[in-house]
Amino acid sequence: MAIHLIPTHVLPEDDEQLFTFIKNSIHNTKAVTVGSARYLNKDRTARVSKQVTSVVVSVNPDDVPIRLPALFLFSKRLKVEQMT
Repeated sequence: MAIHLIPTHVLPEDDEQLFTFIKNSIHNTKAVTVGSARYLNKDRTARVSKQVTSVVVSVNPDDVPIRLPALFLFSKRLKVEQMT
């Protein structure tokens, strides 16, 4: 699933730490296990120049319908959409 409108200032400065950070954040909030995470926009310079970004995460397909269309994370309601 894609999680949109994540404030860039809450994300780790090191792109290699994204998976652990997102995995722990989502698990602590919703008890959903994340299998992988990556930035939708792979260009770090373009990404950090903006106030928000998107992250793609893989989760158990059974967990996706209950997460759509939004997820409350980082003190914000974030738009979520299923990706195929």
